[in-house]
Amino acid sequence: MGWFDSRDTKEKRSRFKNMINLALIDGHFDDEERAFLQNQGINLGLSIRDVEAVLNHPERVEFVVPKDPDERIGHLHELVIMMLVDGSIKQEEMDFVQTLAVAMGFRPSAVPQMLEMIFESAREKAKPTIDAVEFLDV
Repeated sequence: MGWFDSRDTKEKRSRFKNMINLALIDGHFDDEERAFLQNQGINLGLSIRDVEAVLNHPERVEFVVPKDPDERIGHLHELVIMMLVDGSIKQEEMDFVQTLAVAMGFRPSAVPQMLEMIFESAREKAKPTIDAVEFLDV
């Protein structure tokens, strides 16, 4: 993780860090979750070295908002899918995702509606069809 990494690499690391932070919310992080997250990091296009570095020290990764609003929706969609995997959504997980959505530049007043649309897409195993720009805080 260097100074001269591309913005794309920084966005991927940040995205991966958010997945890790969501997984850590329940205070339980076992080998199965670690393996799942390793695969997610690789699927994002991170090197094995980057995946391990972020897994071992997520606090060292800066938060980077994706430039593309649709990428922001895609990332929130991934997090929602992670929340739905165990069948129960904890309030702390919801708070984390809502805070993240606001940090990504979405209007706080629009976040609940936007997340409900993302949850609906995730439950239907479909990609969200949301006009991200409509929800931005501009």
